Amino acid sequence: LEAVLHTAAYMREQTDIQFLFVGTGSERRRLESLKAELALPNVTFLDPVPVSELAAFFSIAECGLISLKDNPVFRGARPAKTNPILASGKPIVFFGTGEGADLVKSANAGRVVPHGDTEGLAEAIREIIRAPSLAAELGRNGRRYAEDHLGWPVLVGDWLRQLQIAS
Repeated sequence: LEAVLHTAAYMREQTDIQFLFVGTGSERRRLESLKAELALPNVTFLDPVPVSELAAFFSIAECGLISLKDNPVFRGARPAKTNPILASGKPIVFFGTGEGADLVKSANAGRVVPHGDTEGLAEAIREIIRAPSLAAELGRNGRRYAEDHLGWPVLVGDWLRQLQIAS
């Protein structure tokens, strides 16, 4: 997320763009210090909220941002926030590589930017904000993907088929 803060610094003059971080984590204090050091008026940190309240944040967001370090351990990871963003009908900007990035690409649900490319991340965010019809299309694609591939009946059915194949 440090690279996301550097992207926010790169975009600080665009006063209509705000980066919102909801939740806590082991890096939050360090990130808040970096925000202060970089004097970022376009970054806000909020405490965690119940899952039931996340929809309110998605309703005001232009897109969801997922950042994943470029680490071989994470290449098979699909961050937990992926599904709620897809289900919200908002486009995703995925900052990283691996399974989550591949999902966003295959669903045509957003933009994927290699981790560390802060200028590319800024451009992906700008593209979504500047093109509301594109953002709506990407969001619809993500929502459709979530409905078709990520609902409990589909996931449990796939799991049961895999168990039958394995036995």
